[in-house]
Amino acid sequence: MLAILGVREDSLVRDILERRRLAIVAATASSGDPSATAIASFGSFDINAVDRRGDTALHIAAGEHDVESLKLLLSEDGIDIDLPGHGGEPLLLQPRYHLAIEAILAQGGVAVDQVDYLGRTALSNAAARGDLESARVLLRYGARPDLPDPSG
Repeated sequence: MLAILGVREDSLVRDILERRRLAIVAATASSGDPSATAIASFGSFDINAVDRRGDTALHIAAGEHDVESLKLLLSEDGIDIDLPGHGGEPLLLQPRYHLAIEAILAQGGVAVDQVDYLGRTALSNAAARGDLESARVLLRYGARPDLPDPSG
């Protein structure tokens, strides 16, 4: 089938397959399932590995709103929730991932009021974008609405 598709489509299909493989390997290797042994035998798996777009398995699971995979990945030792995805920011600072934000905050160990490269918190980003769901989640986990951002 790949031979029938043009170069652009071929690249897109391969990227989709790679993203799926990364997410599946991450989930399987972490599950305790006997098949994880077979996967692990091909070499060590880096839980923070990125695909060609720059996304980790955590970003992929968040993008697909896969709460179970998010919980599984967040329970893994060595998971880096602060790695930027292809958008250049960690998940906590990307309001469109409100399910991931809630899962990350529920795990603890992350500063809810960290700032992005523009000096804005996740809460100020959510408010600026009109993302009420993310704002509610952030407030529930202690985000401070009184912190100023660069615009005041």
